[in-house]
Amino acid sequence: MNLAPRKICRGSTVVEVGLSPGNVVRVSGVFRETGEEPWLQDLLVSIHEEAQRIRLDELLLDLRDLTYANAEGWRNLVLLLRLLKGPPRASYKLLMLTNMAHQWQRVGIPTLSVFGGSMLNIESSSTSQEPDLADAGRRSWKA
Repeated sequence: MNLAPRKICRGSTVVEVGLSPGNVVRVSGVFRETGEEPWLQDLLVSIHEEAQRIRLDELLLDLRDLTYANAEGWRNLVLLLRLLKGPPRASYKLLMLTNMAHQWQRVGIPTLSVFGGSMLNIESSSTSQEPDLADAGRRSWKA
């Protein structure tokens, strides 16, 4: 069984669920949402519950085209990792595809391995089809 295919567009964030081979969730664009309307949190809980129900072995979370995520985006990623570890412990492992060309991922993704432990594998690339302009000029640490 596979995740039910769906596509959610909120602001400049796009989430596509159930991409081939059926267990892929791709998040792209720019995530600048506040916690006032927890749509991504609700979606991740729903995806987790569905993955548990259909007994996926692995869920692939593709963040390579997510050029920026604010603190609320990070909270949602940590939430997903907490759901993985349970209780009850998830039936699946999470494979996260990342793009280290994006500053926000280069800074924070390695820390997520602490939260995910053995339930999380991270594959990183350092290539991007688009320049990392999502937060250009807004942070002093930006190159």
